[in-house]
Amino acid sequence: MRTKPLVSAICTIALFGLGGEVSAAPVIAVDLNTTVAGIQPTRTIAAGNEFLVDIVYTGDGQAIFDTFTLDVVFNDAGTVLSLTSEDPSAGPIADTAPTLALDFFGSVPVASGDALTVDSFPVRQGFDDGLGGVSIASVGDTPFPMVSDGETIGLFRLGLRAVSLGTSTVASTGFPFGANAELALAGTPVPATLESATVTVVPVPPALGLLAAGLLVLLGAGRRTGLNRRS
Repeated sequence: MRTKPLVSAICTIALFGLGGEVSAAPVIAVDLNTTVAGIQPTRTIAAGNEFLVDIVYTGDGQAIFDTFTLDVVFNDAGTVLSLTSEDPSAGPIADTAPTLALDFFGSVPVASGDALTVDSFPVRQGFDDGLGGVSIASVGDTPFPMVSDGETIGLFRLGLRAVSLGTSTVASTGFPFGANAELALAGTPVPATLESATVTVVPVPPALGLLAAGLLVLLGAGRRTGLNRRS
């Protein structure tokens, strides 16, 4: 995973500024199942499996922004999840930029599906692990188009792996040094509501375990039969 030092994030303070707490209508949520329509805020998954997570924005028909900067944190009750080896990737929002979408921390143009540069953000208090910061900006003094009230669009995608039994919150969080800095327009924070999600990791179902064991037995028997025929 590509990273840049935290100093680049510190420079972002000048871009985002510091804002006070304001009630927000747009929502940034965590979708735990990208294969099912709608936003899935809960998921139960067997240990050892990997799954994709979308961080999505639901508009209010009024707010507009030209930059988002977000981290994703998890493991608030022990080591339940881990990141996969895949880089996070830009969501469809990147393709809506009127002029050009920029991977802010990588300083390169980006389109939906392209890998994103991850900056080294400190992990939010109460969590043990996090992705690090990712950021996409619409350049050329042109914000991303306004998202209609109730319409949802993907900001970015990441992969998680279920490593041990338990339950973990998965939460998106904004730039660590400023309030309401998840979204910005011309350097001014745009308030948004952040909604977290919950993953429960369970044991591999016994039937699947027996099936796997049976396949191993059959594979071993097949290999022995092949060896006997050659001898």
